[in-house]
Amino acid sequence: MITSNKLSLSEAKILAEGAEAEAKRLGIKVCIAISDDSGLPILFHRMEGAFLISIEISQSKAFTAVAVGMPTRQIGETTHPGKVNYGIQFSNLGKFNILPGGFPIIVDGKVVGGIGVSGGTGEQDEQIALYALKYFKENTKLNVKLDF
Repeated sequence: MITSNKLSLSEAKILAEGAEAEAKRLGIKVCIAISDDSGLPILFHRMEGAFLISIEISQSKAFTAVAVGMPTRQIGETTHPGKVNYGIQFSNLGKFNILPGGFPIIVDGKVVGGIGVSGGTGEQDEQIALYALKYFKENTKLNVKLDF
């Protein structure tokens, strides 16, 4: 499984499998992106019929979750005019995303990657990503953070 605190491709596939299962249960088509601990892509999965715009959105959600070590909704709440992080959403050549649906993958207290889901509402994207994390924890027996 995870060696040197690195997320493997086989582990990324488990996350994507969980995300797709929940998306199917909800009856929506999504894009799922899994990144490593530096925000670089490990895996990208687009369900048939998912919106084209969701490709880059899912990838930027995964990147952002790793970059800040928190869910994209949480950082997004600090980016409104007058808030402490206003303007940060325009950084990183457009890769920074404040829409809900991105979560860091935290194992044993360390960020080992990120998951980004796009294609539903923000709430649906979050539900799918959180289900993927739960599915990952159940199928790997790793100490995966679920309480965000």
